[in-house]
Amino acid sequence: MSLATASRLDSPAMDAWKRDIIAAGPKQFGHEGMMAKPYGFQIMSNLMVKGRFDSGFLDDYGTAVRTFETSKGRQFNPAAVWGNPGIAAQLDYSGKGGTAGSDPMTGYLKAVSHNPDYATEFFLKELPSDGPYTPRKTMADYLFTEREFYDEDDPFGRGDGTMQSREALGKALLAAGSGVNPDEPHLVTSYDHTQEQRDVLDKSLKVLAGKGDDFPPELRDDMAALLGNHGDMVHRTTSSLDTAESPLDYRNVLEVSKQVSRSQGAYGILMEGVNQAIVSDINAPHKGDPKEELLRAGQTVGFMESVRYQALDTDKGDASWPAKWGYHVAGGAVNFVPVVGDALQRGVDAGAYAWQLEEQARIDEKLVVEKRDDFRVRQDYLKALGEEWSRVNPDHALSVEGDEYLRQSAIATAALNGNKSANGEAGV
Repeated sequence: MSLATASRLDSPAMDAWKRDIIAAGPKQFGHEGMMAKPYGFQIMSNLMVKGRFDSGFLDDYGTAVRTFETSKGRQFNPAAVWGNPGIAAQLDYSGKGGTAGSDPMTGYLKAVSHNPDYATEFFLKELPSDGPYTPRKTMADYLFTEREFYDEDDPFGRGDGTMQSREALGKALLAAGSGVNPDEPHLVTSYDHTQEQRDVLDKSLKVLAGKGDDFPPELRDDMAALLGNHGDMVHRTTSSLDTAESPLDYRNVLEVSKQVSRSQGAYGILMEGVNQAIVSDINAPHKGDPKEELLRAGQTVGFMESVRYQALDTDKGDASWPAKWGYHVAGGAVNFVPVVGDALQRGVDAGAYAWQLEEQARIDEKLVVEKRDDFRVRQDYLKALGEEWSRVNPDHALSVEGDEYLRQSAIATAALNGNKSANGEAGV
């Protein structure tokens, strides 16, 4: 914490310290007679997991780490260099029981996540070109598609498979796209974002959608939270009648939502964010016939039902999620999903309760994907959203007592359309 605070001090002594620390990165340190001689990058990165470091230092340090890695050539293997038992030492004692902390990218990316302004800049930063005829790449391209990651608990494949550096990458991405430090409690009250934060979302959707079923599982929960943080854009995209005109790339949102939905916790975060966005849209002031918000709600529900079934199909119908759905199952999602107003929250709670019960029934019944044209829509969830819409629009013709069937028919038809659009785009 002291180092992070000191890094923001503008003084000749601190400038010299930063230069010296970066210059020491490629060097190895140790004692005579001891095998373990970690690199300076490994030592310093483990001192960067707390606090907010200066943006300029983070930029210079990250450039130096990447330069060191790429100088080893295209066949650079981080596990063989950083995770080599002959050089790795016990560097990080902040975890339970202490972890090796051998990959310097882990501590560095944690530091990036604690400085959201720099994190946004970091993911959009263009890297030096490989030649006059090669496209310019960004740090996002390097970290998502080029760099190898490994399980620091055991670089030779006997750990639990979770890659700590990718966990840190997810947190840095979340900070970059939301403008919020994921390790600080906060309350988000609007969907306002800078253009740069929206660019991070666009870039990450494009790159991660391109990975298909190789989407890293460590990124699922953070990407779900980021989609919820931009829930207004996601809802406008998933409820588009013309997918070519949606604010986000429809196909990319479809693929990433499918990959997110393969994990129970991440799926819960995604649905909580989408539910919040739908109810917020219903409650927001609009011009024209408010029936549009009812139909958009149904269209998005149909889209989300499609990606859930596609996720089940990808994992061969495995309904092995063990946890029971409970109130606010997503937990940390509320730190990133915009929350406004008590009246709106009641509608959000009613919707969340309905979809959670229906999802629990799906798990209890061990439902598998059936190869047929029709599908089981979320009738209770659609009913809850329809009732919230009528509460907001009591004078509309579809809110007249006795016409509930017409209202539910409208939102259910929209859900079918949303499902068919998503299935068609995915080739299902």
